[in-house]
Amino acid sequence: LIEKIAHRVLYRLSTPYSYQNSSLKINVSIGIALFPENGKTYQMLINHADQAMYKAKKEGKGQFAFAS
Repeated sequence: LIEKIAHRVLYRLSTPYSYQNSSLKINVSIGIALFPENGKTYQMLINHADQAMYKAKKEGKGQFAFAS
C-alpha cells in the first residue's frame, strides 16, 4: 500500500504544470520511515526518512526509498 501511494505521489508531481505561460516540472525524491520500525519519536522518524530520501536521490530522480 505504501509503495502504491509513493508511486502515485511521484506520478502526480512529475506531471508538468502550466504557470504564467511556462511549463514547470517538479522532481521529487521521497524518503519513507515507518512507525515503530524506524523510530518511536517524531525526531527519529524524520531522521530516518531524511536518510532514506538521500538514498532515493542517489538512485536517481523520481525515486522513493524506505529507511533501513
